[in-house]
Amino acid sequence: MTAHLVLGIKTVLKLRLFSGQQRECINSKLVHIQQQISDLAFDNYRTYADAGSTTEYCRKKFGEATGEVDKIDSEIDKLRGCFKEFSKRSDEISEEIGYLKSAESKSSPLWDILGLRSLMDVCIRAGYYEIAYSLTNYGIQLQQHGLTANTAIKAVADKLIDARHYLLDELFNRFAGPIDLASSIQVVNSIRKIPYLSATQLRVSILQYRDLYLEKQLIDIRSQPDFLLRMVEVYRDCMYDTMVLYLAVFPEGEIIKRDPSIDPRWDVWQHCGPSAILSEWAIHNVDAMFDHIRKVEHKSGVDVGVLTSKLMSFAMSFGRMGLDFRPLITNVMNDFVLSRFKARTANAASSFCQLESILIEGDLPEMVMTAAISNTSPSDGHSAEQPTPPAQLSMWDDLCVYGNEILDAFNELRDGLSPMHIAGVLEALSDSLRALFTWLDLYALKQDHQKQFVKALKLLARYFIPYLNACLLVLFPYEKCCRLFYHTTFSLERYESRLRLKISDLYSHCTNAAEMDEIVKPFEQSEKSVPLMLNDEKQGDETI
Repeated sequence: MTAHLVLGIKTVLKLRLFSGQQRECINSKLVHIQQQISDLAFDNYRTYADAGSTTEYCRKKFGEATGEVDKIDSEIDKLRGCFKEFSKRSDEISEEIGYLKSAESKSSPLWDILGLRSLMDVCIRAGYYEIAYSLTNYGIQLQQHGLTANTAIKAVADKLIDARHYLLDELFNRFAGPIDLASSIQVVNSIRKIPYLSATQLRVSILQYRDLYLEKQLIDIRSQPDFLLRMVEVYRDCMYDTMVLYLAVFPEGEIIKRDPSIDPRWDVWQHCGPSAILSEWAIHNVDAMFDHIRKVEHKSGVDVGVLTSKLMSFAMSFGRMGLDFRPLITNVMNDFVLSRFKARTANAASSFCQLESILIEGDLPEMVMTAAISNTSPSDGHSAEQPTPPAQLSMWDDLCVYGNEILDAFNELRDGLSPMHIAGVLEALSDSLRALFTWLDLYALKQDHQKQFVKALKLLARYFIPYLNACLLVLFPYEKCCRLFYHTTFSLERYESRLRLKISDLYSHCTNAAEMDEIVKPFEQSEKSVPLMLNDEKQGDETI
């Protein structure tokens, strides 16, 4: 029992000891747990604090992310639009790539269209005007069908349309050179197809281009010595070809219809027939030809006879076309011949009057030389050979030089002589000789020139002027100047008196005319008593 008690006590003690140990263990564990709880509480608090700051930080970051997301969303909309546009453009690009692939093929008609520009130039240069005009119409069709949206096609269409002006210039330039009737008619027909060109404008333009060709021809021959003769041929050929072409393509009875697309300024002034344009052009060119004749230098040699013959042939050939200007040629050539003669006699007198002294060698014989001159002159009204100048004239060299100039002027007159020239020739000679007497009048009162002055007057009155009178009768013979168809009565004596230079009239204007009259008067009386141009057997009242 005791053993059991002791054992029980031991057991109790052991239990107490064990429970105490357990209690201590539990207490230590409890303390440990409390410490852990305290640590856990601290950690929880720190976690709570960190969670709050983290929450605030996350709230801030999420706010920033929301703004970025909104921004990205707007950009995504733009990107979405770009993707849609890219998708659309990719289809167009694919389509254009297909077009390019088809265009790269040699069988593509695009190459033919792109080659139309060079084809247009070839057609114009080669003279295929119908094809060239068709190409210009094709360019207009390209515009009308909206195909010019393509840059390459637009360049071709613009070139073809602009080439219409070049084509028109090229067509008109065909008339600025030698023309053929058949080909020229085709050219005119091609021009008529081009719009905005009135019938009057077409006529005027053709004549203007023909004038250009005429001017080029004249420029080429201007330096030729026979310019006037070749000029007449150029005018005749060019005008003939032009008038034949004009009358062929523009008939007189042609009816001109008004085109509303044409500038009305070309039609307002049409108050006359279509042929009036050609008539005015022909008259203008004839006047221009005569102006060239009038403006020729007096020093240049001109065969008046050949020139007149060419002009008359020219006018007569155009008479069938209603352009016979032979009467105008007569007036122009008369003025031309007289103007050249007046210029030569005036130049001869001007050169003579520049002398500073009278130089006459030797003394004059006392006999009158009128008879000597009359032997070589026509005595029956028929033309004779040129009279021989008196030998006494060789005493005064300056007068011989002057006389040679007058004879050269006479010789130039021979090819174009006409009775209409008589008055002009006498007037020109009289003016020239008056200039000589005016110069001689300066020495009338000079004592050291008295003898030379008297010799000079005697040479002029006794030999020189009678010799010129004889030359005039040879130039204008009575038989040729007084024909039956003049229906007049004019004796040979009267004709010779009318065709004579009267010495007294040549110095009547001089200051010392009285002194000159005393010296010259005996020679005038001798000339009247012995007529120069009448034969003793010829009756003074002979008439026609």
